[in-house]
Amino acid sequence: MRPLPEPKSPGNLDLLWRHVNIPSSDRLLFLAWMLECFRRNTPDPVLELTGEQGSGKSVTHNNLCELIDPNKVNLRSAPEKLNDLLVPAGHVLIVSTENASKLSAGMQDRLCSLSTGGGFAVRRLYSNDEEYSLKLQRPVIINGIVGVVTRADLLDRTLSLELPRLDERLTASDMSKAFDRDHPHILAGLFDLLSKVLNLLPSIKIHSKKLPRLGDFALLGEAVYIACGRESNEFLTNFNENRCRGIYRNIDSSPVGQALM
Repeated sequence: MRPLPEPKSPGNLDLLWRHVNIPSSDRLLFLAWMLECFRRNTPDPVLELTGEQGSGKSVTHNNLCELIDPNKVNLRSAPEKLNDLLVPAGHVLIVSTENASKLSAGMQDRLCSLSTGGGFAVRRLYSNDEEYSLKLQRPVIINGIVGVVTRADLLDRTLSLELPRLDERLTASDMSKAFDRDHPHILAGLFDLLSKVLNLLPSIKIHSKKLPRLGDFALLGEAVYIACGRESNEFLTNFNENRCRGIYRNIDSSPVGQALM
C-alpha cells in the first residue's frame, strides 16, 4: 500500500478527465463506480475497460487505482489458478487485472462472488484436514482490447466502458508530473461529490420492479446523476443501456448468435 495525498481545496473533478480517457457519455457512470468504492457495506460492480491499442487503457486503469487504492503494483496480470485471485484480494481494496484476453468460466464465477461478497475456503498449506477461510468483497477492474466478461451472471454485475483512441500522446514522465499536481484537487472534488451524494441518498427511491441486480449501486448512481444536475431515472436508463451493449457484444462474437440473428 502507498499513501494518498492530502486533499486540497478547491476540489476540481474536471481535472480528472485529463488523466482518464473516459468518453463524455459515460463519465457519470464512471464517477458512480468510483464513489461506490468508498462504500464498503454494499456490493461492488465490476469495471471493464476495453479499447483498441493506443486508447490509454493501462494509464486510465493505473490512475484510477492511484486515486482510490494506490499500491506498489497497481496493474497485475490475471492469475492462472482460481485460488491465486484470493491472495491480492486479501491485501488490496481494488482487485486489478491488466491486459486480459480471456477469463475462464470458473474465474468469472469467482469474480461474481468477489463483487457481491462471498466466503472462500481452501486447504491450509502443508496440512491434510485444516481449512483456511476468508470473506471478501472487493471492487474489480479488468482492462483488455476486447471484452472478456461473457457469462450472463457476471455481465449483470459489470459496468463495461469502451475507451476511444487517443489522438495525442505525452511521455510517461510528463503524465506522472501532471497527475501528481492535480491528484490532491481531484481527490477533494471526489470527496465533495461523495458528501453531496450521501446527503441525497436517503431520499432516492426506485420502484422494486425497476430495481436492477445491483440495487444499492443503482440508488447511489441516481444520487450521483441528481447531484450533477441530471434528471431522475436517467442513471437507470444509461446503466441498462450499458448492460444491453454488453449482451449485444457477446452475441456479435458468437457464431451461433450471428446465425440466429
